Amino acid sequence: MRSRTTRRAVLSGAVCLPFAAPPGAWAMTPAERFDRLEQRALGRLGVAILDTASLHLIGHRLDERFGLCSTVKLLLAAYVLARVDAGQMTLDAPVADAGHDSSLGGLCEAAVTLSDSRAANLLFDRLGGPAGLTAWLRGIGDATTRSDRIEFALNDQPAGELRDTTTPAAMAATMRGLLTGDLLSADHRRVLADWLVACRTGDRRLRAGLPSDWRVGDKTGTGAGMLTGRRRNALVADVAICYPPDRAPLIVTAWVDTPLPRPRAEAVLAEIGRIAASAA
Repeated sequence: MRSRTTRRAVLSGAVCLPFAAPPGAWAMTPAERFDRLEQRALGRLGVAILDTASLHLIGHRLDERFGLCSTVKLLLAAYVLARVDAGQMTLDAPVADAGHDSSLGGLCEAAVTLSDSRAANLLFDRLGGPAGLTAWLRGIGDATTRSDRIEFALNDQPAGELRDTTTPAAMAATMRGLLTGDLLSADHRRVLADWLVACRTGDRRLRAGLPSDWRVGDKTGTGAGMLTGRRRNALVADVAICYPPDRAPLIVTAWVDTPLPRPRAEAVLAEIGRIAASAA
């Protein structure tokens, strides 16, 4: 009698489908591996892998929209640093309504390293709200990424939602400009990279699939995605700058909108990390 793997069994965890590369995967192109991974994730996958030296870009659903979720906190912190560069703010400025002794720089660090949503909303207050962030993005050349709501509303991302979205390609290009280009001063590029490296929320995501000798900085995001049957998918994201030894950094941006439980969705992101490493 032939055994059958049902969708219900996959979702309940009764059948284990590890996302490590299957036999023969190394003979596949990255595009083929992304297709296979998306099928196994039972949802929608968005990926961009950008070589910051050659600007060579590969990915999957590069120009389709996915929810920013808490990856927006990277952009908020970068906007603060840009305004500090312009002499409009200082990182040591006290923030009286933070609920404890804090500074503007402390809010940025908490938003990026801890994904602190209260810190992010305080930053929104000081930056003209979501409209202010979107206007800054347009000014630095990102015509795609948009910010519309604050935490926690921005994490609601059903199919067809345009608010608080980006594309894998757009986010990768903006991160390249912020972290390796001239959108920020050299000192503040280092500050932003150090905050990303210190992020404590992504150990099971892209980092889990990247080589241990790579320095990695990332910002995660998690929300509710498409409606599948009677339940909402998990929308799980991670965007990273990766520093392989002896070569230019890679930018990796990744989303999975899936009915699988969060640990299994995170395993999909780890496999994207492995694909990025093999394509480097």
